[in-house]
Amino acid sequence: METNKILESDGYVIVDSISSRANLLDLARSYGEIVLHPEADNEGVLTITPDPEKVIGPSGFAFSEKAIPFHTDGPGVSTYKQFQGPADLLFLWYKSAQISGGSPIISDGALVYSTLFEESPDVLLRSGSFLTQPNHMYTGPLFESGEKTKIRFKESGPDSYWDERTFDQFIGAVDKHKRVLPIRSGQVLILDNRRMLHSREKLNSEEARELHHVLVYSNPGTYSSGFRIK
Repeated sequence: METNKILESDGYVIVDSISSRANLLDLARSYGEIVLHPEADNEGVLTITPDPEKVIGPSGFAFSEKAIPFHTDGPGVSTYKQFQGPADLLFLWYKSAQISGGSPIISDGALVYSTLFEESPDVLLRSGSFLTQPNHMYTGPLFESGEKTKIRFKESGPDSYWDERTFDQFIGAVDKHKRVLPIRSGQVLILDNRRMLHSREKLNSEEARELHHVLVYSNPGTYSSGFRIK
């Protein structure tokens, strides 16, 4: 499948012509099991629109109009059912995208790793602590070794992880490889959540925006998350 080839190669892919929630769920389920995010509905869909009342919740930053810092989803998750670690894939359906705000920004963890290996290899040895909901806490390496290397990260400030110098080196590598992705209404951005860091531009308060968010643990043989060190 061409979509899979692009996802394997680039760590993300944009899919056109998703016209309904049912289309989104069919696409997500074709890759594996949907995660029941604590703030999602009973099918695992988290609908995100600017909402001042939700800004103080666990996923509050997503409901604000502010720019969102780089992160992976669920970095504090150790296990979910029979699965290990955070979800493999993130599906973002832009039911209503903004023309002049809210564009997604990505940074490839594979390139971040290569940059740190060449310029600041000591950063690769550091551990971080990540809290995802009150019952999910992970302390360990940002880059997890295995058949593929996998990343988890949430930018909450240097005190959450390491000394300020180390934090700045990591964020510097992330910023070096960041890309703003133009996105249109009706498109779905699929991200490898164990490879790609993502963020968001500030929203335009004059434009409507509606985003639907789904997390998936991929089926063996369908997609393998993470990246191979070259």
